[in-house]
Amino acid sequence: MPASSPRATDAGRPRGQSGQSVVEFARAVPALLTMLFGMLNIGVLITDKVTAGYAARQGARLAAQLGSGSPSGLTTLQIDQNICQAVLASAANFAYAAVSEVDIYQADVGGSTTGTFSTALPYNSYDGSCNQTHQGFLNTARNQVPPNETSIGVNVKWRYTTPTGYQALSLTLSDYAVLKAAPVLG
Repeated sequence: MPASSPRATDAGRPRGQSGQSVVEFARAVPALLTMLFGMLNIGVLITDKVTAGYAARQGARLAAQLGSGSPSGLTTLQIDQNICQAVLASAANFAYAAVSEVDIYQADVGGSTTGTFSTALPYNSYDGSCNQTHQGFLNTARNQVPPNETSIGVNVKWRYTTPTGYQALSLTLSDYAVLKAAPVLG
């Protein structure tokens, strides 16, 4: 009868290694879950970023079309409420974000060439429910007549919260779009 090795088990593995794969798997699971949740969070963030950019463009498009409100006779508040509602409607497809502020501003003041929003520019600001919080860009300053059309910008500030809850994170981001004011020609 052959003598069995003291290190061999019935399965042919040395003693002490039968649980090694379970231990290695248990050590790898947190890293794998972190990567999985990270990829999910980044994917959702990118989707919401695309939606925010679309909402800003839709707002700028409507702002360019409405311009000064004439000949329809709309007031600054009525024009901006329409723009704000268009932004909110376009942002309705946010997955894990919400609009916190909409700014309508004159982008071509003081030689500004970037078009980015700044509180140094004439602007009107609205909260996430389209309630006015600041007024400084009247519709009378929105010229739609070439060659001196006003560049109107719409800045959408939005807040993203991670969907997984793992390492919960909340970011405030913004997207903007600028167009020259131009009436709709019928």
